[in-house]
Amino acid sequence: MNRFLKYFLIAFAFIFSAKISQATHVAAGNIEIIQQSGTTQLVRLSLYRDCGSGVGLGSTQTVIYSSSCGSGTITVNRTVNAQEVSQVCADSVVGTTCNGGSLPGIQKYV
Repeated sequence: MNRFLKYFLIAFAFIFSAKISQATHVAAGNIEIIQQSGTTQLVRLSLYRDCGSGVGLGSTQTVIYSSSCGSGTITVNRTVNAQEVSQVCADSVVGTTCNGGSLPGIQKYV
């Protein structure tokens, strides 16, 4: 594993485990870092939005990182349109908040 990537992941885990975070519309998130070549990594940010919040997500998100190798800011562009991933039965999807209903609805942004 690339040394920078290793320190980045350790720093990321430490930073986010030490602070309290609150959100009204982001239900969950996932950051993947994929080694491309040399010192080039692909950063994939997946966010899961609560459709019932009425707050949308923009086409870009900012990731701030810090490690012993350095720190900086990365702007991540959305590459996939929102996809509904609500945890309801298939025949109930039309009744989620993503579709104007009252059942809990979740959208995935990548």
